[in-house]
Amino acid sequence: MSLSSPSTPSTTKNQNLPVTGDRELALHGINLLLNNKSKAAEEIFNRHKDDCIEMRMGYCFLVFLNALMTFEEEKINLAHKTLKETENKFAHEISTFQSMKRMVLGQTNSVENNVEKRLEEQIGIADCQVCMAILIFTQQDLTSYIKGGWILRKAWKVYDRTYREIKSLYDQFVVHLPSSSSTIPAAKVVKSPRPKSASNSPSTSFSSSLSPETISRLLASVSFGYGTFQLCISLLPPSLLKIIHFLGFDSDREVAVEYMMYARKGSDIRAPFSTLGLLWYHTIVRPFFSLDGHNVVAGVKAAEFLLKESQPHYGEGALFLFYKGRIDRLKGNLDEAIGTYNKALLASSQREIQLICVHEMGWCYILQFNWNEACNAFLRLKSESRWAKSYYGYLIAVSYGVLDELAKCRNALADIPSLVRSKNNQLEAFVLKRSIRLLKENADRQEMLLYGMELLYLWHAIPSCTDDIKALMLYECSNIGVKKLLPLKCLVEGALHNDIGNRDLSIQCLEECIARSSDIKDDTHIPAFATYELSIILLQEHGTHARGKSLLIHVKDDFKGYDFENRLSVRIHAAVRGLERSASSKTSFKTITSAN
Repeated sequence: MSLSSPSTPSTTKNQNLPVTGDRELALHGINLLLNNKSKAAEEIFNRHKDDCIEMRMGYCFLVFLNALMTFEEEKINLAHKTLKETENKFAHEISTFQSMKRMVLGQTNSVENNVEKRLEEQIGIADCQVCMAILIFTQQDLTSYIKGGWILRKAWKVYDRTYREIKSLYDQFVVHLPSSSSTIPAAKVVKSPRPKSASNSPSTSFSSSLSPETISRLLASVSFGYGTFQLCISLLPPSLLKIIHFLGFDSDREVAVEYMMYARKGSDIRAPFSTLGLLWYHTIVRPFFSLDGHNVVAGVKAAEFLLKESQPHYGEGALFLFYKGRIDRLKGNLDEAIGTYNKALLASSQREIQLICVHEMGWCYILQFNWNEACNAFLRLKSESRWAKSYYGYLIAVSYGVLDELAKCRNALADIPSLVRSKNNQLEAFVLKRSIRLLKENADRQEMLLYGMELLYLWHAIPSCTDDIKALMLYECSNIGVKKLLPLKCLVEGALHNDIGNRDLSIQCLEECIARSSDIKDDTHIPAFATYELSIILLQEHGTHARGKSLLIHVKDDFKGYDFENRLSVRIHAAVRGLERSASSKTSFKTITSAN
């Protein structure tokens, strides 16, 4: 009997088949959740969350997902409490297992029967720690990044030890059993600061108690968390990455994707979450952080493959429809995207999913310059969402301003300070500062329109606009002559010209932006982003590569304390890594970034 990697997704289990065990019940609950039957799923997990490891982790993933979709404090607090309690519960049971092992030394069967449970609990502990770190990161301030980083450090130790232990068992069967068809990412396992020998793993001597199927399932389970961990590390601000590197571990997004691609073929509840994590990475993370330069559709092909694979099992699931809408949006098919989001909204009774769909629809309307419908979407979100009301208030103010409803615009701006919950949050700090200034300056329609176009630039959404909308934006920019607006106008023009292929005009606009920003006081993010954009353009060609590299180092080292610094820092870090790969492989920077 060969030990092969799971060959079909766990979702191949029909959700209508009889449930025969704890693992099947947990997977049944997750399948209900992902097929728009959230109440039935919640009933199952609430009733059985204390029955076994699988049900407990299913409940953890459910409350974590609800928190992550809304960023609402109440749901985040519940998720954090649940995850912490689960971590402590599993840690206590593992400690009890170790004590029992010492007491029954020589009674091999008694210990062997608990090896699987211990490994599952170790994976569960690390999964809980990664989920807690992600929730902490949503606060987006330095203290949260540091706190979350230390929690990830704890998770790393557990994953590293557990992965090596399971991989050691797996390798024993690969060596001794014929025709293994597994393709596992073990060859690229990130080095531990203090590697532990697999031969010292506590379960090695009990390998005979674990079936090949069990070992394969455990390897897929730990690969999910290990891959998610790698992605989290790779997206942290470079300032925190320095601390993490000092602690002894690095990250690799390609390795992370490889682990999660393996985990999606597993046979437990982590398999569909691996697929969702990959869809999130390809359709949101990659374009938002410009991990592929200006190629926002770089992850579309991979995302379409994942959706096609999931179609028989989750084709009408609201979350999967949400990602289909993201693909349509990235491809510029905005009417199709709005239709898909509306379908997802109607399919789900979950308020969390409905709100993220309305959010995406609002942004699609901005991309179409349909500011009236965008305003309606953001008014609903400001009313119903408990996350970042100040952000939605700012989007409403911009929409009213572009529509030339300036009295409503001023009222919306005046409302923003009372909506801010954390001045340490970079987004809320930005909208607070901007709203106060716009009220003092009595901004007109032209200025508010420019700030609307700034939103499209900062959220890296210009590439998803139609050619007609891009032409309209260039026309509107050409009519702006107010001195204080010229730096931002030039930045937007530079981004637009670069997107439509006017390299020389783009360079000219960005250089003008930088020159006009020499004495800028309020919006210091403008010269930082302009310098980054100019560096990326210059790096594409051999004749300007040296200057581009110099500008990239300049913006990395010399610009500090500006709005959206963490966001741009991740983009800069990705570009620096592209430069390093280019130098080591003797391949052009343009080829490296386009290949991503």
